[in-house]
Amino acid sequence: MDTNKMRDLSREQFEAWYLETHCGGPDRVKTCSNDHNTYYYTDTQTKWVAWQASRESVVIDLPDPNEVHDSGDYCAEAIDAIEAQGLKVKP
Repeated sequence: MDTNKMRDLSREQFEAWYLETHCGGPDRVKTCSNDHNTYYYTDTQTKWVAWQASRESVVIDLPDPNEVHDSGDYCAEAIDAIEAQGLKVKP
């Protein structure tokens, strides 16, 4: 997935989380008309910057596929590596 699509997906996830967990409704996630990357409300913008930083810091070191011969084993080891970083893997 390219960087722009990942950023767009991350923004969608952030906005869904923000609307679900904070009061204020949809107006709280509107962006400034002169800058597509900045939210109108400062508290929303601050949370967006923190959200992005938290996502950028996640790096998963997956097991070497050449060392795991069974694809089921590789999948299990990949899931273990992801969960070891404190992330959830969708069942």
